[in-house]
Amino acid sequence: MPVPKIDLVTLGLVRDLGSGDSIVALAAQPSLASFGEEENALLEAKMFLMEYLAKAEPETALRFALPEGTTLHTLDVLVPRTDLPRRWNVDTPIRVSCLVIPTVPNTKGQRDRWVMVVPLGHTFFATAIEDLDEEITTEVKRLVRHLGALERGMAFPGKALRFLDWLATDVHGALDRAASTAEGSEPVRTFFPRDVSAAYARYSGIPLTLLSDDISASAEDLAGLLKARVIGQDEACNACGRVLAPADVERIVGLELAATAKRTGFVRRNLRLYATPAAQSRLAELGYHPTRGARPLRRLIEERVVTPIAARIAGDPRFRDTRVAVYASGEEQPAAGFGVRID
Repeated sequence: MPVPKIDLVTLGLVRDLGSGDSIVALAAQPSLASFGEEENALLEAKMFLMEYLAKAEPETALRFALPEGTTLHTLDVLVPRTDLPRRWNVDTPIRVSCLVIPTVPNTKGQRDRWVMVVPLGHTFFATAIEDLDEEITTEVKRLVRHLGALERGMAFPGKALRFLDWLATDVHGALDRAASTAEGSEPVRTFFPRDVSAAYARYSGIPLTLLSDDISASAEDLAGLLKARVIGQDEACNACGRVLAPADVERIVGLELAATAKRTGFVRRNLRLYATPAAQSRLAELGYHPTRGARPLRRLIEERVVTPIAARIAGDPRFRDTRVAVYASGEEQPAAGFGVRID
């Protein structure tokens, strides 16, 4: 029986380089790209697609069949660089290419849009009534600021100073409350923990529930946050939200204890940390909070596990090359040079 064939039309994004060569990236998956003279790069992309899609699952192949009306939209965006000195700051707009993919028409015949910001590998949703240029500009600036806030190459105090610079010009929320101590004096701002958490949530894009200990961050809350941002993947969002469920806290206990065992003081003295299953269950029970999830766990391990071991190290310089057992109250201490009981 002959294998049916289909004709599939997709889009490629061609980027001309200063060397005269070109990069052809497939619009449906820009990480798949070919390089060379434009004609050769396009031919290589076609040949790759023929082989790749012939072996791909149907849902993968269909992702390359972009709907009619898909267009490439370019826009000049002035991206602020608050991390640079003022005299070096960028005042030239950057041209951003976006792939605009329309959805099926709604009841009014209007088509909403998925917008892929190609240089940033980011996709967002825009309704049919929203101004496309304005939404792209806002999203690009927001994403650049958030990426800067989470930049791995910058640690504190650098990140803190950048946040304070942003905070000084922030015009939203509770941090704008100002009061004068006396007539004619400079306004004085009073910052409360909740205010700072809310401000950093706006600055970094991290949900407030993950930053503030006094705001609920249950599995259901996290799943709801994900569903508000990811359309059509409710089951995946629920699965991600369940990471904070009590049943998963024991796994987090294991990860935290493994990280503790790799600390310099433990490695230098060749102290081998071992926790019984009962001890891990007890730590999970004590370290889980119904609204804060597993966030108190690290402090608990520091107090109940690390502190007793650190006290023994400080009191006995010869304490080394041995096994340290963490066990639960009610069970017999395993064979070890030192034991920590979790009541």
